[in-house]
Amino acid sequence: MPVFQEQELVPILKGGVLILFVLGVACFGQSTWVSRYSLSQAHLYSVTYGNGKFAAVGGQTVAGGNAANLVLTSSDGATWVTRNSTLSGFLLSVTYGDGLFVAVGGPWTGGAATILTSSVDSVWTSQNSGVAAYDLQSVSYGNNQFVAVGVVILASSDGKNWSIRNLNASYSLSCVAFGNNQFMAVGDSGTILTSSDAISWTTSNLGTSYSLTSVAYGDSQFVVVGSNFNSGTSNNCAIWTSSDGTFWTNRYSDTTLSLSSVTYGNGQFVAVGDYRIAGLSYGSAILISSDAITWTVKKPVNSGTGLNSVTYGENQFVAVGSVILSSGADNSRVIFQASSRKGEVSKQEICIANNRLSVLLPPASVGGMKLGMYTVTGKRIYSATQQPDNGTVSIPALGLPTGAYLLSVSGHNTSLSLPFVITK
Repeated sequence: MPVFQEQELVPILKGGVLILFVLGVACFGQSTWVSRYSLSQAHLYSVTYGNGKFAAVGGQTVAGGNAANLVLTSSDGATWVTRNSTLSGFLLSVTYGDGLFVAVGGPWTGGAATILTSSVDSVWTSQNSGVAAYDLQSVSYGNNQFVAVGVVILASSDGKNWSIRNLNASYSLSCVAFGNNQFMAVGDSGTILTSSDAISWTTSNLGTSYSLTSVAYGDSQFVVVGSNFNSGTSNNCAIWTSSDGTFWTNRYSDTTLSLSSVTYGNGQFVAVGDYRIAGLSYGSAILISSDAITWTVKKPVNSGTGLNSVTYGENQFVAVGSVILSSGADNSRVIFQASSRKGEVSKQEICIANNRLSVLLPPASVGGMKLGMYTVTGKRIYSATQQPDNGTVSIPALGLPTGAYLLSVSGHNTSLSLPFVITK
């Protein structure tokens, strides 16, 4: 991976030095949120990102008042395509791993728990869960395997063949995540289960009556969110953190919010849910924190009746419920560094359009181009292979924080190294 210092940012083009002029443009972060999609008689319960695609799943009401699975996909978080499913019931969770999307849920009336898989986002295939009468609430990927949870815990190395790892009807698990080389599942009445192999599980309790609804790992710590409903008349929410998954600290509480999901990306934790008064939802709520200790509450406008899930990808956060929201403008600027060294000015161009960094390739460039974006420490934060469109390749430019970056483009007869800086 390339490592560079800001004072040495020199765009390199095979056969000469590429000098870029300084450009300032709007970039996007988490200060405002934009409504991207609205649903009628349908809800999305989970969203994930993988292989350049977002996938959101849920359920919709169909003829006769029955429910049908709902799958939507998007390459940019703004434009969404419905992928119809003929299966009944609801999909409650989706994840991505090892080249495969896996979605899980439950049947509308009886039957086995639902599992769908997709290696191409337009085609989703039903798999045999081997579990009857139980919904699967959540699915995650880590340590070369998928793990799905509910009352039962299932595991699979390929997303298609599943084995029961644990069955305990005394509790229900609502979310599973992987981090710090272990799976962590959370559920009713403060229940927490951990496992390094998805076979042997250790049970502990957070010491609360709250239902733990979601867990995420980032910045060397676990973050758990939960809510406590009091006979449907009021509610409280709370957020806890732990560096080891054993000792927990309460970081936040609120008597007007219900939290459903938490995720980590771009140096930020984001939790979503809804505002509630007398047990009724009065709109979406979004909480943001850079350290999981101090949280800022945001209330998006025209955002439906609550958000069920949030994920990070394409340099933006995407949250879903009865609507789909994505993180919006924060008035930062992208500045492309001009070379301080003398050299021949290339005819290659780079520009901003539709929230993407676009690079006009040399005329001799043919075939697929490998794209990569790196921080100043050499950490890769984006990679993809892309076929040029009219001689141009592009990557998303949403949500990048202040700092210096390097955009690399390589392929047949082409090797570009394009540094840029984002400033507030």
